[in-house]
Amino acid sequence: MAVRCAWLALWVVTVFSACQRNDNRESYTDTPTSGEINLSADESLYPLVEAEIGTFQGIYTYAKIKARYLPENEAIQALLTDSARVAVLSRKLNPTELQYFEELKLKITTVPFAIDAIALIVNTNNPDTLLTYDQLLNIVRGKIKNWGEVNPKSALSGMNVVFDNSNSSTVRFIKDSLAKTARLPSNCFAVNSNPKVIEYVSTHSDAIGLIGVGWISDQDDPISRGFLKQVKVMSLSNPGTDSSATAFYQPFQAEIKQKLYPLSREIYIVSRENRSGLGSGFAAFVASDRGQRIVQKSGLLPTTLPMRIIQLGDGSRLEQDQN
Repeated sequence: MAVRCAWLALWVVTVFSACQRNDNRESYTDTPTSGEINLSADESLYPLVEAEIGTFQGIYTYAKIKARYLPENEAIQALLTDSARVAVLSRKLNPTELQYFEELKLKITTVPFAIDAIALIVNTNNPDTLLTYDQLLNIVRGKIKNWGEVNPKSALSGMNVVFDNSNSSTVRFIKDSLAKTARLPSNCFAVNSNPKVIEYVSTHSDAIGLIGVGWISDQDDPISRGFLKQVKVMSLSNPGTDSSATAFYQPFQAEIKQKLYPLSREIYIVSRENRSGLGSGFAAFVASDRGQRIVQKSGLLPTTLPMRIIQLGDGSRLEQDQN
């Protein structure tokens, strides 16, 4: 049994139950495994969240989680306005957002359950699949606007940088963690969704796209495999590695786990539910062994790795991460 995952799931249930309000003025019809709630989620996390919800509802057939996939700002707004009881996000709530809930006397519970990454994708006709971290910084800061500045031998002219939505978590990550600017250069623009980014890059040889890696990381998913046939995934150097030769890494599970790919981010489930209801039940599920295995199968990194028990010849047992 996955001891660490079971412990984390128990901790989640305990935390949510401890937050229960003694408020008899409200009548709830949901339990941790039944009823209906609304959930908002960052659109870039759609494949992972859908997999978690599908499995949860398959096990608990009286549970219905109605998910809306939105740009990050809108997903958080849905949580603030109580149009969603639970949100799945790539960041914690900021002090202003937490203060809002404090004024409502609501205790917010935030549970990390996965680590994903932002993938860089290019057209299949683009011969350049390696990018240094400094080159990426110069691209998002507008200092590089042509593929010839990345590779003098490139036959491509110009460079278009595409992402999903101007209010998305990807754009926030680019602005806050990479470019450190409030405004991106004029050759950066949004095309409405992660699949649209893939579509645009597949038809424009000069494009470089930024997407949530969950859209292309599940090798067993035909949609993911189909997307991978349309584009190429770039490898990116890590400025923190100590090496005499530049090494390049891709945004997949092993290199995320080793903290080699530099554009990784933690994924959280955030609830405003101050009682033991369906929201807390779902949060406990994604933190459980089964929920963490779904994260692992999707090609992302579970916050708590599922464990397997190996029976040794001397009768003892050994727990080992499954990766």
